[in-house]
Amino acid sequence: MTKDKMIQNIMNRMSKRSEDGIKKFGNTMNESKKPTINWIDDIQEEMWDSIVYLEKLKTILREEKKDFLEEAEKEKKELEESYKESVRQANERKSKNKPNSWGIINK
Repeated sequence: MTKDKMIQNIMNRMSKRSEDGIKKFGNTMNESKKPTINWIDDIQEEMWDSIVYLEKLKTILREEKKDFLEEAEKEKKELEESYKESVRQANERKSKNKPNSWGIINK
């Protein structure tokens, strides 16, 4: 057996799937007999399912990306506003500490 945990997990899942198939169909893949065309049909159906699953994942990823970008844009705007306010407050403090035309500092 491999030391790779990911491969171990895949092998365990394949083994479980095999056992489930044996219970469901009453024989192993090695013992299974059906016309070649039926095997091709089975493969096509599995591949069509895979395409549907991939399309679903693409949809999920697009939505997650859209949500992420919207949230990032919102946070960017909040940071920009916060920065502007900080600059405004700093400038206000500076102007209060500057001497007026008579040399008096306004506090």
